[in-house]
Amino acid sequence: MMMTLIPGGKQNARQMLEARWWIADCSPKIELNELTDKEVIQVVNQHYFGGWEQFGEDIESSFIAD
Repeated sequence: MMMTLIPGGKQNARQMLEARWWIADCSPKIELNELTDKEVIQVVNQHYFGGWEQFGEDIESSFIAD
């Protein structure tokens, strides 16, 4: 699995993990292990209404507690 560290710490790591799960749910044919974090963001920007920023806001509003 190819993962890179992105700026933002725990919050962005959580967002990246949620994005990978979202992609897996929506597109099971995509091989997540082959996507870099940058490519995950590109997929979300292309296919999620509002893109990466809105995706982050939506998942943060669904978290109750750590």
